[in-house]
Amino acid sequence: MAIITVVGASGVAVQVTVDGGTSQRFAEAYQSSVLSTYQGGNLTGLTLTPGSNQVPSSVAGTVQGIVTVGGAYSVTGSMSNIVVGSLDTASSSGAPLSAQVTVNAAGNTATNLSILNGNAGSSTFAFDTASGQYIATAGSSTADGSKTSGEWNYVTGYSTANVLELGSGTNYVVSEGQDTISGLSGTDTVSLLGASSMATLGTGAVVVDLGSTNAITVGDQSTVFGGNGSQVSYGSGSGTIVGSLSDTISAAGNLQVVHGTSNDIAASGALTFLNGTGTTTISAGQATIFGAAGLNAIISTSSETALVVAGGGAETINGASASQALHVFAGTGNDTIIGGSAANTLVGGTGNATLVGGSGASNLFAITDGVAGGNYTIENFGSAAGNVMALYGYGLQNSSGLQNVLDNATVSGGNTTIALNDGSKITFVGVTDLNPSNFNLS
Repeated sequence: MAIITVVGASGVAVQVTVDGGTSQRFAEAYQSSVLSTYQGGNLTGLTLTPGSNQVPSSVAGTVQGIVTVGGAYSVTGSMSNIVVGSLDTASSSGAPLSAQVTVNAAGNTATNLSILNGNAGSSTFAFDTASGQYIATAGSSTADGSKTSGEWNYVTGYSTANVLELGSGTNYVVSEGQDTISGLSGTDTVSLLGASSMATLGTGAVVVDLGSTNAITVGDQSTVFGGNGSQVSYGSGSGTIVGSLSDTISAAGNLQVVHGTSNDIAASGALTFLNGTGTTTISAGQATIFGAAGLNAIISTSSETALVVAGGGAETINGASASQALHVFAGTGNDTIIGGSAANTLVGGTGNATLVGGSGASNLFAITDGVAGGNYTIENFGSAAGNVMALYGYGLQNSSGLQNVLDNATVSGGNTTIALNDGSKITFVGVTDLNPSNFNLS
């Protein structure tokens, strides 16, 4: 903890406790701006008293209201600055102000208002000035800017707990504390640097979650970046989340998840999942999934087909809980693909792959000459009537081509392995009686 001293003019100065980080930098910028104004001879400092405070119309230049004791204050007239802290005198012990402070600045007529709140106690502010900034460096506070319509900046310190009500204009929030942030009518950009904060925002919001275990609710066309163990909820429409780690994510509409790691995802609409990794659960109406090395995706889809493309590196795509068909294309790594109870299409890639069919409807397993060449293991091939292995581009359509492959198959341990001319080997687990009707050729 540190203390900065803000000049108040007429020999009055105010001590404000700061705790580092962004809030301290904003407080120091406030201090510097006020000092520069004072040195230029344009600062008027008014020591506010509990009750009504009227700025005289005769006062010109920058007016700063000074609060150094607890109480309820109201401000009318044109006041551009308010600082709350302890009085800095020769006999001051340097102890921070810790009191109940209420400031009603709804009657303030200034076009811009800057508030520096260094009260270590509990504070309440109300303001409707079009634009400005609110800096909280200590204690707990409520800042009601719901009636503002311009551009406002809100910054809170690490040791603070605040309730911020945002207005209908453009709002920027840097939250280092444990804060509750509400803004449903403005254009809001919120950075969460602390833990266990709550942000409830409207359409087009942008949230940068650099903290952990935060609770975030946003509206249509909103984007969330980051997060670690946070809960993120999207309303109807569409939304995007990028770089989330171990988040629980839900969407009433469509959702795009980019570079996520080990998340729990539920989308009522269409899900687009790009380059995710880690153990990830995915529940969606419709899903299009492009994986990355290390992805262990557990998929359930409720209404439409999921298209899954595995990337490079080892991946597992587990659709055993999916009630609708999966179309899965393995990638360049060692992939394991598990189908659900519907009719699945499981396609091997250039790497080794284990393809596991579901036990319900018939499945199509496939590889293509030119994009294959690995070792493929087919499980549950005999568990559903009508399962088919498709061999595309191998030129086996003539009467002797496929039969020659089957005649040279290896049967061992209750499994059958066939070899193709591109180096591909396919092992059918638990199958010893392959015949041409088990294959689809083109």
